[in-house]
Amino acid sequence: MFQIVLSLAIGVVIGWNFHMFFISLEPKNVALNVASPTNLSSESNDTSKLIVVKSTTYQKVEPSLPQNSIDQNHSEVSPFQTLLQQNNFSDAMAFYMEADEEQLSEYKLILKAYFYDRADEFPKETIEQILHYIEIEPKSEDIKIYLAKLYTQKNEFEKALKVLFELRDLHQEEYSKTVENDLNSTIETYIDTLNKSKNFPKLISLLEELIAKNL
Repeated sequence: MFQIVLSLAIGVVIGWNFHMFFISLEPKNVALNVASPTNLSSESNDTSKLIVVKSTTYQKVEPSLPQNSIDQNHSEVSPFQTLLQQNNFSDAMAFYMEADEEQLSEYKLILKAYFYDRADEFPKETIEQILHYIEIEPKSEDIKIYLAKLYTQKNEFEKALKVLFELRDLHQEEYSKTVENDLNSTIETYIDTLNKSKNFPKLISLLEELIAKNL
């Protein structure tokens, strides 16, 4: 009987110890749970800050020009200019003749740059293209002046003088100072060239022509 009571007592003590052990664990959890609102608030604040930082970082990276818009800016080349770049001058001039006034102003500037860029490397072809252009624009004084300079550079003085005399006669009432200067300069260079080469028959012929033209 005593053994049974002793066993029950020992069982109660062991049970009580387990009970106290689990109770001792619960306050810690409660303490953690009680403390957690502050911690969670702090953590949530920290998390929100972290999110904001990430958001800000993303926004800084985002503002950039779309690739499509960049490509479009670089691809804005008129068909006229594209044909010139492809050395398809005849088709480009077909575009030129169908252009309105606004387009013509743009095409004239493009053509000048085209002639100037190609003259040194392809002088003969450039002169042929300029002559084609002059047939379309016979009053284009600046292109004719440039043509005369190209002839002079190639020592084709008679062709250069012919172009300049035509310009002078065409604009007799409003004689361009540029035409006058280029004409006088070309004449002087031609005379000097004939003198150095001792081509006196051609020099005499030139002087007679200049006298006839009151120069």
